[in-house]
Amino acid sequence: MLEDTPVAVPPLAKQQAIVRLAQTFRQEQQIVEQLLRNGERLLNTIATDLLKEFKH
Repeated sequence: MLEDTPVAVPPLAKQQAIVRLAQTFRQEQQIVEQLLRNGERLLNTIATDLLKEFKH
């Protein structure tokens, strides 16, 4: 049955490499999200400045 099914476990070094890769990917995602937020803030600031100049 299911309990008799062999489960392949990669060597420890490979497991550690997989974990590091996953951590690096998550860090990359966080950096991209921060860059997007920074870009949005920058565009909002530019738009606000342009509106202020237009009103004067």
